[in-house]
Amino acid sequence: MWMRQHISSLLVAFMLCAAFAMSVFFWPRYASAALTPFGGLITKVLPCNGGGFWMTIKPAGTSPVAQIWYPSTRTYMHGPPNHTNQWILGLDSGPGTCIVGKVPFAGMLMMIVGDSQ
Repeated sequence: MWMRQHISSLLVAFMLCAAFAMSVFFWPRYASAALTPFGGLITKVLPCNGGGFWMTIKPAGTSPVAQIWYPSTRTYMHGPPNHTNQWILGLDSGPGTCIVGKVPFAGMLMMIVGDSQ
């Protein structure tokens, strides 16, 4: 009887150690909200109510995509991209909205951006 309890407790301990080792092995080593690169020519710019800009960017060879720049965006080179015919390059994090007047515009939120003059 004692031997059977000892073996079952060893089996439980082994299973717990194996589960712990598996969870450490398969634990994600990067953030789940990965940043996505973007870039292209700005074709349209609208000022947001909160001090940002909603813009469409024309990447090479594809259709335009919407991006949103906010004051919290890490900005390099010549300040915020705020007019058409600027080339920009950066990283975005995910979808967001920009209110222009009373109309909400959807786009991807810029996290890091650099631009041309």
